[in-house]
Order: sequence, then structure tokens, then C-alpha cells
Amino acid sequence: MRSTPSAPPTPPWDAAVVEALAAPLRGTGRPRVYTSGIWVLGPTGEAQEVTEEAPTHPIGIVGHRPQIDRQVLAEAAKGVRAVVIRPGIAYGRGGGIPALLVARAGRQQAPEYSGKEDVRWPMVHVDDLAELFVAAVERAGAGTLWHGVGESAVPVRDLARAAGRAAGVLAAPHAMPAEQAAQDFGPLFADALALDQSISGAAARGALGWHPDRQGAVAELASGSYPPSRTSWSTRS
Repeated sequence: MRSTPSAPPTPPWDAAVVEALAAPLRGTGRPRVYTSGIWVLGPTGEAQEVTEEAPTHPIGIVGHRPQIDRQVLAEAAKGVRAVVIRPGIAYGRGGGIPALLVARAGRQQAPEYSGKEDVRWPMVHVDDLAELFVAAVERAGAGTLWHGVGESAVPVRDLARAAGRAAGVLAAPHAMPAEQAAQDFGPLFADALALDQSISGAAARGALGWHPDRQGAVAELASGSYPPSRTSWSTRS
């Protein structure tokens, strides 16, 4: 059995950057929106649509991030309208982690995914996510935390199948062996891809008037916006 990778130490420059950006805003009431991510919650298990109230159990690749989130939110007591957003796995415009699935399906001539067959990913269209950031700047209160999730739990097997179709591959999707995923992606990122989560984005809808209404991730992959030869932005969410 492969051992779980340990969390990387908090990079000192992360805390220094947060401090440098916050210092000029103290006492002004101006907004400061920080991008975190849903991987800080770890596996959600049987819990469905986990909310912002859930405790963090970060996986290794984001082991340092909850500390940075707390540092950002603490600025609310110093006159900064500090806000943290945890995006789901972003997709759309041919980019994000789904582009990795398309590219891999094309190379391997088989749709592949990391983890078990029942793994689910919370997803958000990049354009919907952009609108959430605007809403946060305009309306979020100081010291608040929001999940940027449009679809709470999309089966990764369905995403892999759609990615295969986008790459012109009709074979059934299958899980990569854990050792192969760790070798190809690195153990920390492989564990992130295998993470099963169900996350709610309802709070931002209700309180900030956010309306994520773009087509879902599986439909987006099937719509032709993911040509296998192009990746328009980072494949890391």
C-alpha cells in the first residue's frame, strides 16, 4: 500500500505575501479576496453537500492552506473586508483539470481517472467563478468564507467518459493504478485527483445572489470546447 504523502511545510513567502497585501488595506474597510480551494476539506465521506461550517482536513498538496486562510480572515479585525473563496475544480473554455483528462485520453487512447470508480468532484465553470469573485468584492462581509461550487458532486467516471469523447476515444473509462497515477502526476497531485467530495455552494447563492448557470462539466466536455490539442489555461485548479 502506498503511504499517504505528508503535507508540505507552509512556504514562508505565502504568509509574507498575505501580510504585504493586507497591510495597506488595514483600517480602510476595502475588500481583500483570497483564493483557497475545496481540497482543504479533505474527503467528505458519506456527508452530502458539505458547507462552509465543516472543519478542514486538508490533503497533503494543500496542507498549509488552512493556516493562510485563517491569516487572511483575521484581517477582518483590523479593518479589512477580508474574504476567502474556496473554488471547486474549475472547468470551461477548454481549460482546467478536465483538459488534463482529455489530453491523457488522447495519449493513452483510453479515458482514465485517478482513484476509485465512485470518486466525485465538486465543479465550477470558470465564468461562474469569475462572477462569484465580483459578487464577493461587491457584497461579501468582512471575515466571510464561501464555497465556489456550481455542481456539488460530479462522478469522475462520467467526466472521464466525456473527456474520452472529446478526444475522439470511445473506450470505457477506467481507473489508473495508484502507483501509475503517482508516477505520472506526482503523489500529492495524484491523491488530489483521487479525492472524493460532495460540497455545497448554496451559501453564496443565497447570501451573495450568485447564480452559477453555465452548463455542467460533463456537458461542457461534450460540447466541443475541449479540443484535445489545446489547453487554454492551467490544468491545476
